Amino acid sequence: LRRGRERRGEQAEEAGRSNLRAILAETENIDSDVKNIVNTILDHENIPRKKPKFTNFVKNIMRNRANIHAIDKTWDLFSQALKPTAVEMSQKKEESKVEEKPVVEVTEEKKKSKKDKKKNKDVDEVNGDVEMAEDDGSRKKSKKERKKEKLRALEEENTSEETSEKENTEKISKKKKKKDEQREKEVEEDENKNNKRKRDDSMEVDEDETSPKKTKFDWDEVITGLLMKKMEMR
Repeated sequence: LRRGRERRGEQAEEAGRSNLRAILAETENIDSDVKNIVNTILDHENIPRKKPKFTNFVKNIMRNRANIHAIDKTWDLFSQALKPTAVEMSQKKEESKVEEKPVVEVTEEKKKSKKDKKKNKDVDEVNGDVEMAEDDGSRKKSKKERKKEKLRALEEENTSEETSEKENTEKISKKKKKKDEQREKEVEEDENKNNKRKRDDSMEVDEDETSPKKTKFDWDEVITGLLMKKMEMR
């Protein structure tokens, strides 16, 4: 449809050009300004078909050298050229008749596509019912599987808790054992120290008893004893 519109637009523009040339050749006493504008716009494509746009278009291509009076006269000629002739009208009617046939074909294709869609829909519904039945079976299975999974999860949790309790008790017992060993070691060390002290004390006492007592040297006794011996010798 879009290509058809573009094609019709191009044909209308080409017809307008040829009609404008014909009007320019047939009409007498045309101003030179109008002739100049017509010759200029015939060298361009995509000529606007509405007056405001046409006026701006002419001003742009003429670089504002054309007066508004000449532009209005040019528009009168161009709008006259755009009107279809009797020959063009008959050609359009023939073209519209030719174009009606593919429209009928398109409608038939649409009907066929609708039927195909309906068939596909029915097939999809059947497949959907089958899938729903399969889903129901899978759901029933999944419920059992879910129960089993829950039981497994509970068992795993219980076992993990038991193992963690065992580990904790083992850790506590190990710590207690270490503390007890350390205490025994300290007690043993204290006993050894006390025994050593006792031994040292007893050894000192023995030394005191065995060692002879020191006595003071008595000079008077020695001198008197010596004198006595001398007198006896006399």
